[in-house]
Amino acid sequence: MPRGWSEEELSILEEQYPRLSLDGKHGPVTKQSLIESLPNKRSWKSIKWKASLLGLKRDFRLVYSSINIPDIDKAYIAGYLDGEGCITVLRHKRKSGNINYFPYISIANKDLDSLKWVVEVTGLGKVRRLTPAKVSERSEKWRQRPWMWSDCYTYGINNLASCYRFLTDISPFMKVKKEHAELLLEFMEIKANKEPSGAIRDPETGYFIRRLPTEITDREHEIHDRFRELNSRGWRSYE
Repeated sequence: MPRGWSEEELSILEEQYPRLSLDGKHGPVTKQSLIESLPNKRSWKSIKWKASLLGLKRDFRLVYSSINIPDIDKAYIAGYLDGEGCITVLRHKRKSGNINYFPYISIANKDLDSLKWVVEVTGLGKVRRLTPAKVSERSEKWRQRPWMWSDCYTYGINNLASCYRFLTDISPFMKVKKEHAELLLEFMEIKANKEPSGAIRDPETGYFIRRLPTEITDREHEIHDRFRELNSRGWRSYE
């Protein structure tokens, strides 16, 4: 197997790697098609390593494709999301202390068939059953929440590419959670414009060093806090 990368291979990698689908299986460029397009035989591990050295990363905006369903179905899903859905940014803190935010879209309902229909027509997300909680004296207040003791299902999307594709097509038909959709689209644009993480070559020593995790911007913190306000539960009075 050749060690050095030719100019032709580097050109192909720079053109196709950003368009590679996040799962590597669906999209304009897949793992297999990228490997086959290179003149010399390269392993997927070698391709990822070289892309990291060149500062390349996958851009979910470049693999976007419209959901091919009628507008009336998009409007129905938008109404479903407005009434029974949740759009937010979740916070995850690693053991190292680093904080990461990621998008999340969900729809909860006791009608399993309707949620399966959303998966079928959009080709995005998964449906799972929520496990009923065991009610005790300490958690008696949860008895007032039906989804804690009856069968309930939730449709969820939690990766950048799927959330971006879903909201780009569905958000124009939304009414109630329009601000939620706009905030999440802004959040994903920030994530897409960040520098990639990975290894880089030290120009002085020639050794490879790993980049530090990308810093969370102030705007990302603000968007997360705004979602907490929008999605907070409690008694409210409307006049």
